[in-house]
Amino acid sequence: MICPSILSYDFTLLKDIFVKLENAGIEVVHFDVMDNHFVPNLTFGYKFIDDLRKYTSKIIFDTHLMIDKPEDNIILYSNSSDIVTVHFEAIKDRKKLIKEVEKLKNKGKKFGISIKPKTKPKKIKEYIDIVDLVLIMSVEPGFGGQELIPYCLDKVEEVKLLRGNRNIIIQMDGGINKNNFYDVYKRGVEWFVIGSAFFKEDDFSFYNRLLKDIKNGKYI
Repeated sequence: MICPSILSYDFTLLKDIFVKLENAGIEVVHFDVMDNHFVPNLTFGYKFIDDLRKYTSKIIFDTHLMIDKPEDNIILYSNSSDIVTVHFEAIKDRKKLIKEVEKLKNKGKKFGISIKPKTKPKKIKEYIDIVDLVLIMSVEPGFGGQELIPYCLDKVEEVKLLRGNRNIIIQMDGGINKNNFYDVYKRGVEWFVIGSAFFKEDDFSFYNRLLKDIKNGKYI
């Protein structure tokens, strides 16, 4: 899946973008929530996402919480988000998190866990039985437009081993563009979060077409 990051788009035009994304075959939109504490940037909260939900019923809302103590806020984001992903490094109360994830899943939503570039995948082993998605950050979270950190690609194989035969999505976010997309795909990433590079293309179907060409063996 190609998952455009809304953070890289003009917020004043967002209510009109969903039809364009749907027409381009986009099925997932990524929301980066930042609190200016866990990461050095401030974006938006759950109401912003709730307000945008009325403009599309088809697109999966994939919300990435880059906030301190995400266990206190997961349910707030569950009304309009289909997937809520939290950072392993930000969790303060493991028992509370597990209880909140149970509530989330009772609402029919999915739970993801994310790791920063310097965090080893083995650290999330204690959560692997409750996650539906693992997000590997390939840049330091906080700002868009950074270059992908190459060693983060090595983590994909480690996450595959952790996953085993569980139905867990492997997602990557940070610095993905048309120049490195093939390398990211080859490593085994399944969902690609793309921000500034996605919206630089005039045709929103560009990355979906690129992915299709790779799968069909047309990409060299």
